[in-house]
Parts: sequence; C-alpha cells; structure tokens
Amino acid sequence: MSSDTHSAVSTHTESAGDLIQVAYRIEITTQTDADEAAQLLTGLTALERSIKSAHDPVVAAAKSAHTAAIAARAEALRQVTAATTHLRAAMAAYQRHVEAEYRREMERCRLEAEAEAERLRAEAQADAERLRAEEMERRRLEAEALRKLNANEIADRIESAPVAEIIPDPVPVPQPKYVPPPPKSEGIQFRTTRRPEVVSLMELCAAIGRGDAPDYLVKADMAQIGSWLRSSRGDLPGVRMVEKTQTVVRR
Repeated sequence: MSSDTHSAVSTHTESAGDLIQVAYRIEITTQTDADEAAQLLTGLTALERSIKSAHDPVVAAAKSAHTAAIAARAEALRQVTAATTHLRAAMAAYQRHVEAEYRREMERCRLEAEAEAERLRAEAQADAERLRAEEMERRRLEAEALRKLNANEIADRIESAPVAEIIPDPVPVPQPKYVPPPPKSEGIQFRTTRRPEVVSLMELCAAIGRGDAPDYLVKADMAQIGSWLRSSRGDLPGVRMVEKTQTVVRR
C-alpha cells in the first residue's frame, strides 16, 4: 500500500469514527432531526464511497492474484486429479468385485457344510431304521422257529414285545471350509460410506406434510420463490409477502 493510500485510509478512518459516533447519538423525533440525519447519511455514504475507492484497488489486485494462483494450481492438478480419480474408481470397482466373490464363496461353503450335516443325519437315521428292521426280522424268525416247536405262547410274547427305540449316534457338525479374505494392496484402504439421495421430492414433501418427517429436511429457495411470485402475481400456499422499507441516498 502506497504512502498516499495509507494517508487516505487513515483520514477516512478518523472521519468515519466521528460520523459513526454522531450517527449513534442522533435521535429522530422531528423533521429537523430527520433533515440532520439525511445530511449525516449523505456524508457517511460519500465517506463509504471514498473508503472503497482507497481500498478497492488493493482488494482487486489481491483478488486477481488469488484468482490467477487458483487457476494455476487447478491446471497443475487437473491431469493428476483425473488420473487418481480414474485409479480410485477402478480399484474400488475391483474391491467390490472381490468382496462379492468372497461373500459368494463363504455362502457356498456354508451351504455345502449344511448339506453335509444333513447327509450325515439322514445316514445315521437310516442306520437306526436298518437296525430296528433287523431286530424285527430276528424276532420274526425266532418266533417262527418256536411255533414249529409248538411254543406258540413264547412266540407270541417275542413278537408282541416292544422294540427298544434306537437313537442315532450324535452326528458331528461339519464346519464350513475356511475361505481366506481377499488380499489388499499395500498402503491402500477402502471405506464404504452411505449417503442419502432424494429420488422423489414430492414424496418427501408429502411425508413432511403428514408429519412423518421434520420440516427442516427441506430448505425453501427464496430467490426462486420470489421470482415465481413476481412472474405469476399469484399467491403461494405457506408463503406471505413481507414489506421492507429501505433508505436510499440519491447521488
């Protein structure tokens, strides 16, 4: 900042301090007060323009330098960012693929173990039923031999005696085959996040209208609402027009 600019800024600061103190002390109760306030407002407005003219060149130069630096940085990063974005997307897609394959293999091994357990249970049950059938056949043959010896009463007791229930031996539960997790590249981590996406604004607003959701989930676009009301000159449910009087200093 040059010495002339610095001097101008200092002068403006001192003038602004005096006028600001007067502005806060003034009470407007008569037309004379209003006229004095108008003169003060005109002076403050002129001082505001003078301050801006002193500071604006410095601000504009800084803004121009900042804009140029951002543009240079963006250009330097553009191709690198595009390449890293491409690689991140490709690696994330591959990771989703191998994780899906891992889950499918885990499920296949689980179903395979369940099927093997069911086969072993069925086999044990079949063995128990075979032993029972063999016991029944042994008794039948024994009773038949006794009847040939006219020992009918003993044969009847053998045939009518209850057959003890044969309980299958406990079946060991097969464990699913171990499936190693998919390998990961060194220095790379994957994070899965979830974010909401509004697919039907009408349904969301209807839910808010029913009270099923809070109204702070949506935000009114006041610029669009104002534009629509000015163009249609109609009313909008839930919206009212608020008047605001502004004081403007004529140049």
